[in-house]
Amino acid sequence: MIVTTSREPSARTRRVAKTLARFLSLPYVNRGKQSLRDDEIWMLVVENHGNPQGFIKRTPEEEIVMNFTLSGEPKVKPMKKMVPVVQGINEEAMPVARFFDLDTSERSAPRAIIAVPGSIEFVDEGVPIMRLKV
Repeated sequence: MIVTTSREPSARTRRVAKTLARFLSLPYVNRGKQSLRDDEIWMLVVENHGNPQGFIKRTPEEEIVMNFTLSGEPKVKPMKKMVPVVQGINEEAMPVARFFDLDTSERSAPRAIIAVPGSIEFVDEGVPIMRLKV
């Protein structure tokens, strides 16, 4: 999976995309005028009036959308390559895990996406990196 943005993104949208790519240990591609290839899986961070508003996951078979409101600014910090797990209530965690192609776990992990009703929090070694209201 490759993380990118829509064309000509705002600085805030680029920060969210780069933070997401680092958090998920995925490559980030500065898209520019480059078209998306149909044979790859892409995670696009899309915006509305300069504010990040959603993720679009494009696979050769389908396109899945997750809309959100960013709560605060993402914390930009160096991160070790590590695959996160999704934690939370099953009804909330399963769709998030499927969207990001991750496993769920009830145990705490160094890097986790915590899904609770109404929000998703990205946590790295106990430090909240980004919170989305869904």
